[in-house]
Amino acid sequence: MRIRWFLTLGYRLNLVGLLAGFLLSYVALSDRAWWVLVGGSLERPAFLAQLSPFRVTLTALGEPVIIPIILYLVLGTRLSILVVAGMMIAGSLTAAKSWSKHLFSLDGFWTPLGFLIFLFIGSEFVKLKLGLSIPLAGRSLVDYALPYGEEKILTHIPVAAEITWDYWMALAAGLLSLAAKLLHPTGQTA
Repeated sequence: MRIRWFLTLGYRLNLVGLLAGFLLSYVALSDRAWWVLVGGSLERPAFLAQLSPFRVTLTALGEPVIIPIILYLVLGTRLSILVVAGMMIAGSLTAAKSWSKHLFSLDGFWTPLGFLIFLFIGSEFVKLKLGLSIPLAGRSLVDYALPYGEEKILTHIPVAAEITWDYWMALAAGLLSLAAKLLHPTGQTA
């Protein structure tokens, strides 16, 4: 109980919520990928995927792959998390008010977890539909048969996948959001 009192400055200001709100703002405004997949050489990749809920960049054979709906989906996600961050900051600044706890959302917590689940389901879908085993992290060799007329060309493509530090920062922001909601006073005074 003493820790809760200290972290909320006598139930007047939620410090963990402020930190979570500002970190969520940074994560939403950052244009860095949370997961990167490179196929082929690092200097000239055959394909490149850089993904986060706020950015999707796909490149195949040096040409960008543009899917228009994705631009709107990532914009919606970015705006949603910015609203969540703003509400968390406002709730943290008004911690003494009985209604302030309602401003705390766990969307910042669920977004990185959902992203990891999405990656796993996506890699399983690719394995099922194309027969390609794409790692979530690490290196592997992907074998793929390209149809060429009546024949097939068997390719062996080295791939490297990485979950970036930006993902871990987003997960930390989400965990701070959860902690801020749990620590937040319920309208009590010191």
